[in-house]
Amino acid sequence: KQNSKSSGKVSELDFGDGSAGSWTYDNPLPGGYTGNWGAQVKGKLSVSRAGTYRFAAGSDDGVQLQIDRDKNGFTATDTVIQDFGPHGHTIVYEDVTFAAAGSYDFEIRSFNSGGGGSLEVSVATAAGEVADNALDSGFWEVLGTAGAVSPVKLEGQADVTAFIATGANTT
Repeated sequence: KQNSKSSGKVSELDFGDGSAGSWTYDNPLPGGYTGNWGAQVKGKLSVSRAGTYRFAAGSDDGVQLQIDRDKNGFTATDTVIQDFGPHGHTIVYEDVTFAAAGSYDFEIRSFNSGGGGSLEVSVATAAGEVADNALDSGFWEVLGTAGAVSPVKLEGQADVTAFIATGANTT
């Protein structure tokens, strides 16, 4: 399908296109795209202590989160969360184990298939079991939160490429 794309950078991994998520940053997609769009987010996570951390990916309509924990490039084994949707804003949770402290590449792919859309990625504020999966429980923060307390943080800004379909529909 023909498409147009726009790129930018964000400090917080929270995007909103008319669909309410759990966080209020609601960054616009590069290019101001709304409705039917795709997004690819790439960046680095800084992990200060080895351990198992809980991640949450919220989307309207779908999301895939990969983290290159073995540092050999992205493969199927790096997929942490995969939610094909489509659906209203839904959150998927998964535990991720880091064998060592360090910097890890990540990639997020997401889409919205019409109406309002959203994408946000959060991490628990401490290693181990999370007392409450509710993102407003105080045990969570969106990746990129200023003054973050989690041992897992967004390293610098993330690169975002947004896509919107152009041209005639195809079958």
